[in-house]
Amino acid sequence: MWHFWKHGYSPIGVDLDTRSIKLVQLTADGRTLTEAVRSDRASDSETEDTDAVEQTAQRLRKALSKGHFHGRNAVFCIPTAELVTQNVRVPDGDLAGLRSLVADECARRLGLTPETMELRYLDVGTVRQGESVRREVILLGAHSESPERLAQIATAAGLELCGIDAEPMALLRCRLRQFRREEDQLEPKMFVTIGYRITQMMIVRDQQPSFLKSVPVGGKELDAAVCQSLQLRPEAAHALRRNYGDRRKSHRDPEVMRSVQQAVGPLLERLAAEIGMAVRYFSVTFRGEPPTRVIVGGSEADDLIRDFLQQRIHATVELSDPVRAFELRSRVPQPLEWETAIGLALFGVGENPCSSKHGVFTETLQGATP
Repeated sequence: MWHFWKHGYSPIGVDLDTRSIKLVQLTADGRTLTEAVRSDRASDSETEDTDAVEQTAQRLRKALSKGHFHGRNAVFCIPTAELVTQNVRVPDGDLAGLRSLVADECARRLGLTPETMELRYLDVGTVRQGESVRREVILLGAHSESPERLAQIATAAGLELCGIDAEPMALLRCRLRQFRREEDQLEPKMFVTIGYRITQMMIVRDQQPSFLKSVPVGGKELDAAVCQSLQLRPEAAHALRRNYGDRRKSHRDPEVMRSVQQAVGPLLERLAAEIGMAVRYFSVTFRGEPPTRVIVGGSEADDLIRDFLQQRIHATVELSDPVRAFELRSRVPQPLEWETAIGLALFGVGENPCSSKHGVFTETLQGATP
């Protein structure tokens, strides 16, 4: 990271989202956001993640040309939708042998082996299970070809790859910047990230993740529900749902808003139930106070979803504000869509409690054994 400090800028955070490419760069101290560029993908972009390397690299080069970026160092991430994430318990023992215990448990229970998956984990700590003590870890698994593909895209786009992160860790890095007061750091919080294909739930205590789960509910399913209920084309359904979700209450048509709420209601009820189960798991497992704040973010989050969850969750629900911790030299429209890219730009910037190497997949490219 010496290079970034010498030249005064962070690496470029590259978020290859399903619907867009987002690029962010910060000053080396992580205090100022100097550039943010978004390039939308085609409307039929649901299969963009399987595009050829050169096609994705071409779109990335075009996006880079739209901004004033310093250097060519970049950090990519493996999206949450492509990760296997799960809390796993292994026998408590010597920490030096923890990696081997995690690999054995993943192979035995989940059928995941280092031959087919790149396995990383986050050590959560010891928990009681009946009369025994076990060690709980959060598994992060990616198909072996995913890191190599991102490396090929970086090279083809003319970028110098300095990190491949797991998206949940990039998101956490961005969120922790919003809660830097001592009282904020001590209280447990739940972060809910609503993406286009998936929703990620993470419970954090002492600035470290304790629980992580992905739920197959996202913008794609919400759009489909509006499309079917109101007999609209997919593009019109998406525009209607997002426009009314982001619009001020005084500018909403009550009848239209009611129709949208009825359409997406069952999916949001399911999401609220999943959040409730996650909170109960955390309270029982770690024998602590449940989170009293739920921070909702992600590209598909809006006021309608926040208000719905607030009525069904026994906690304060608020929208994330990813840019509030930075001085802005570049315009950042719709800030909730930029959390991943900002978290990637923060990779290695300053002292960060969630920069564990176990959430990073770059070492695979250097021939290290998982």
